[in-house]
Amino acid sequence: MITNIDGNRTNRTSQTAASIKPSDNNSGAVTYASFEEFYKAYMSYHTKPLSNFLHFAGITLLLTAVFYVEYNNIPQSWKITVPAAAIGYALAWIGHFAVEKNKPASFNNPLWSIRAGLRMYIDMLRGKVKIW
Repeated sequence: MITNIDGNRTNRTSQTAASIKPSDNNSGAVTYASFEEFYKAYMSYHTKPLSNFLHFAGITLLLTAVFYVEYNNIPQSWKITVPAAAIGYALAWIGHFAVEKNKPASFNNPLWSIRAGLRMYIDMLRGKVKIW
């Protein structure tokens, strides 16, 4: 049994996840000693290429929207970036709920999840994480 990124115990046998030893704090939330430790657990929730592709598409959409509004100096840029973020998160969550059959890390660790998502995106661009 291991404790997953969402704080639930499971029999999941992934070597990456099995090596993670998060600790519980008084709130019941799982904490990690370092971002590297969190990232290993985060990646254990992103094992299927289709789910990774959905994450890649969502992050690309959001980054494209942000660069577009900045480059073109668009007033009220939130009218573009907020829907892009919502669609991006929806794609990622479809990857979790429909493909991976797990809960997104962003529910329990939102800041580290954003950082981990961007790192995973870079790893996808480098070919370290499969997206198809």
